[in-house]
Amino acid sequence: STGGTFTTRTLYSDTNETALHLGQPCILNGIETLATRPDLLDRCWSLELNALSPGERQTEAAFWAAFDAAAPQLLGVLLDGLVWAVRHCETVAIEPRQRLVDVERWVCAGVGAFGWDPVTLQQALQVHQLASHARALEECASLWAGLRDLKKPWSGSVPDLMLATGQLGSSQRFGNTLRRYQANFRAFGISVRKWRQGHQGNRGYTVTVVSPVSLVGDQED
Repeated sequence: STGGTFTTRTLYSDTNETALHLGQPCILNGIETLATRPDLLDRCWSLELNALSPGERQTEAAFWAAFDAAAPQLLGVLLDGLVWAVRHCETVAIEPRQRLVDVERWVCAGVGAFGWDPVTLQQALQVHQLASHARALEECASLWAGLRDLKKPWSGSVPDLMLATGQLGSSQRFGNTLRRYQANFRAFGISVRKWRQGHQGNRGYTVTVVSPVSLVGDQED
């Protein structure tokens, strides 16, 4: 969704190279939470939809008939938003906060066509992103609880941190988990940083309190 490049040798050439630049947003659908790793989570806007009641279900033929009837109006609404976004993208009064900087600015610039406030939408997107971080931390609930209970600042070896947070297993797996959820921890105000010292390469971690993600419009005391 954020773009990538595939390169290959140009046909009928020994030295030339062809580069294909690709960028294609996609929709992932599933029952469980699909995006839990921070690298994917930062590139996603997730929706949790309610199940349809029996009275809301309809045949495929009926659905597509209703969609085809509404399609011209739906296209018109999308084009209204597109025109507004093109007109206001460079002047919309927001400071992008998310990883998808251009997408955030583009979407917030377009909502004015529907009478919505860009800052209100940006704040809603941030609340949504924090909820996604919280869902991700459910995957390591025991470790997250242990880190929250630590008296901070805290610094010590890998075994010491495993013992302090009540974690079992190998130190390698423990370290991989810490790295995997580092961005999720930081979103809620806890920083876990790795250190290495001495000729023997002794390893450990420092756990500190940092400023959590602040919402747009929040006032500092």
